Amino acid sequence: MRKSNFIILGILAVASLFLLWLWWYLGFSKVDGPADVLISVAWWLVIGLVAFGIYRMEARRREQMRTVYVSPTALFNCESGLVECRNMSQRVDLVEQIMKSMNYSMDFQDMPDPSDFAYSYIIRTHDYKDADHWRGTVLKVDRSGKGSSEEKSFSTRTSLATALL
Repeated sequence: MRKSNFIILGILAVASLFLLWLWWYLGFSKVDGPADVLISVAWWLVIGLVAFGIYRMEARRREQMRTVYVSPTALFNCESGLVECRNMSQRVDLVEQIMKSMNYSMDFQDMPDPSDFAYSYIIRTHDYKDADHWRGTVLKVDRSGKGSSEEKSFSTRTSLATALL
């Protein structure tokens, strides 16, 4: 989640707590019916569900942004764009550099034209903290039309390199 989302949710939570305290302090709890407390609890549930929804949407967006398309001559990521890679042994290093440099901005690069960039692998990184905590899947794209694309999971740099062979 972005820092601004946490700030907004914090302000809403503090404002809600203040208004609830003020309602109780001024004695409105004695005048109003018990349904008001239920409305307040329902409001807190709504705030909690909205916060959870924002968190899940942001986590899904980040996971989608960590997708890297691999062709024999280049790599593509929606944040870093097209990165040339003629040496196949350097692919894992370049993918790791892309993962390290991710800042999850809202600026996206357009996917290159399929005639210019025919990718053969799709690397979906589900979780990346550093080189030792990196897991995801590699999908080998079938361009022959036989429908025999295969997906392999990886949990280390070595298993990623093996999946890209």
